[in-house]
Amino acid sequence: MIENLQAEIHVVDDDPAMLESTAFVLQQVGLRSVTFTEPKKFLAMSAKPEIGCVLIDLSMPSMSGIELLRELRVRNFSKPVIVLTGCGSVTTAVAAMKMDAFDYLEKPVKHTDLLDAIYRALASVEPKQSEEIKQQSFARKLETLTKREREIMDLVFNGLLSKQIAAKLGISIKTVEVHRSHVTKKLGARSVAELVRWLTVYRLEKETTG
Repeated sequence: MIENLQAEIHVVDDDPAMLESTAFVLQQVGLRSVTFTEPKKFLAMSAKPEIGCVLIDLSMPSMSGIELLRELRVRNFSKPVIVLTGCGSVTTAVAAMKMDAFDYLEKPVKHTDLLDAIYRALASVEPKQSEEIKQQSFARKLETLTKREREIMDLVFNGLLSKQIAAKLGISIKTVEVHRSHVTKKLGARSVAELVRWLTVYRLEKETTG
């Protein structure tokens, strides 16, 4: 399971006391939280955490929880959303689930039940988000390569040996091997084979996502 410290829980509720209480509970188990009294401020947030989930109160004056869920669905929001309500009914529960809510809890919620729902939500997206994080990390590492290192990396990826790369670029085999060593170290690969495998996955993912 992903370490708790990597996750960030966003809590959207118009009740400041509820926000404070929830944030305290999360803090006690090592979960970071960001609270919002206004749904629109949550929607306007530019920086999104790589891992996490969202807790949404169903009854808010400026925008109801169902309306917020609907807006998140339109935006293809991928993180799980747990709905909290103090006036639950079968109708609202069904409406929330139709808007792709991960879970539906009635207030007052026991701390153990809330944490159980959060942990299940985080676990449900862990594989996908873990892979996204790896891809983002690899992309950042690629940006640290020099022009020559990237050039040699591409030739290695295309199956050329050091001797062939040296001849193609007009440099010594020793220089090629030094650059190749720098590439593997910068990208964190333990071998050329691992480097090629990572590049293959990364480029296929880029082609898929556009």
